[in-house]
Amino acid sequence: MGHYSEELLLSLKDLLQVCEEDTRRIVNAGAAKRLATWRQYKSEAELVAFIARLIRIKENQANGFFIDRQHGVSLESIVAVHLPSLFTKDDIRIEVAGLSETA
Repeated sequence: MGHYSEELLLSLKDLLQVCEEDTRRIVNAGAAKRLATWRQYKSEAELVAFIARLIRIKENQANGFFIDRQHGVSLESIVAVHLPSLFTKDDIRIEVAGLSETA
């Protein structure tokens, strides 16, 4: 995992907020409500682990595909585009493959 800083944590939280809003707008309120559980995590390591778990769930990958197609912020884009320095190479590999399918 990458080095964490307060600035990156703010960016990660900001991106998760946008991701939650885009999920509500593009997918549905139920998916956004499930994603909103990110708010229970306080540290950047907990947030990164939360995202790393979610990106491996097929239903979430399908939602991410749909959000990316609508030019929203998805968990996949957080990992592969916005803040790749926070994630493992395996996380990024999974997400780059998923994003390339959306192109």
